[in-house]
Amino acid sequence: MDTLDKKDFGERIDFDSKDDDDELLQWNKDHSHTVRFNQYNDRELNIKYIKEKHTMIKSDEKGESRKVLRLSDIVGTDKGSIQQREVVISFLKICGLWTDEEGNFIDSIESANDSYDKILLVPGPAGTGKSFVIDVLYTELKERWMKKNLSSDNPEILVCAPTGKAALAIGGYTIQGSDDLKVPVEKLDDVERNNCLKGSTLTAFQARIMKTISVILDEFSMISSKQMFWIHKRLQEGSRKDLPFGGMPIIIFGDPGQIAPVGGSSLWLSKTVTKRHLDPIALLGHQHYTRVKNVLYLTQVRRQHGRFRDMLLRLRDGKFTHEDWSLLLNKCCYEMMSNEKK
Repeated sequence: MDTLDKKDFGERIDFDSKDDDDELLQWNKDHSHTVRFNQYNDRELNIKYIKEKHTMIKSDEKGESRKVLRLSDIVGTDKGSIQQREVVISFLKICGLWTDEEGNFIDSIESANDSYDKILLVPGPAGTGKSFVIDVLYTELKERWMKKNLSSDNPEILVCAPTGKAALAIGGYTIQGSDDLKVPVEKLDDVERNNCLKGSTLTAFQARIMKTISVILDEFSMISSKQMFWIHKRLQEGSRKDLPFGGMPIIIFGDPGQIAPVGGSSLWLSKTVTKRHLDPIALLGHQHYTRVKNVLYLTQVRRQHGRFRDMLLRLRDGKFTHEDWSLLLNKCCYEMMSNEKK
């Protein structure tokens, strides 16, 4: 069985230098930052690490509560790193923000007859780096767009998830949020009532969508078919384009092995859990999902290792074994009563 040593969790840095970088070192102490790897005990690497952290904190002060990560931060040649890079590069190409060897931007697929070509689905179990890739994409999309358009204006990227907790984890907002996709939360099948945004609400939403270069959706397992239809409908309204999702580039992350929608049908189901036919709105949302052509998988779990990782994957797939149960009992028995251990 794999064992963890204290050093695996990183060590707090102690500094007692008095040269030009004292201010940075003191800043790091004041903010109680810790390093994750022991190689940062080297002073120069400490200073580099702190400067990177300081950049992230300054970004937060501007209102962006996310890490400043770029494609170059996906390091390594393992399977997981290769998959993460492929996801980022593929979506940058979809958005027309990928460059050739000479630094020239490659044309996107604006002229494609099928808007579903501009949607990328990225399934992957927990711990494969989906949130990390979202942070990388957020930075790369904005910086490359400004470079391509020779603009200092900050473009909009809608980062959304179906619940508040999921949205907070990626520095985004809920799909129901008044400033974002405005998916209706009641009577999702009432087309006449919820079909159109009106007046100043519609005008403000269209103004925002006109500045939006892409949409990032997370936790698609919790998005119902009806909600997917309304995401499509809202983007049509905002872009004023009668195309699937308004022709907007969209990347969708999630794990189909996680929580299902509350009070709705999963995107991949053609019938309800009670085997009834989907209502017309849910059926349209289901059809939008099934027409997505571009799918890239993240498969290498990096958050956990060894037996614990393998056990979690079996639990996710409904293949939990007696040995797995025994392992949990041995690890948690100090919290259990004697009769519960049996």
